[in-house]
Amino acid sequence: MPAKSLNQFKLMAGICNGSYPDGYRGISKKTACEFVEKTHSLAGLPRRLGKPRTENERKARHKKLYGTTKVPPRGTGIRKKLAKMLKVV
Repeated sequence: MPAKSLNQFKLMAGICNGSYPDGYRGISKKTACEFVEKTHSLAGLPRRLGKPRTENERKARHKKLYGTTKVPPRGTGIRKKLAKMLKVV
């Protein structure tokens, strides 16, 4: 389950590590820790706008999606998406 935003992940991590009290905003520590465990991976966090993924993040995401760590050159996926959009129009 990916986090909706980095702020959501930080809130859950804060509850889990004790920065916020158990039950803060109606979220139990157990639920927050489970959420952090499930989303705490390089591929689980949302993309940071203006900060491209590192090579390790790209490999982790590619492995999660396609089962291999051999990633294509940067920008290949964007070109494919644009080509599909132009064919549809």
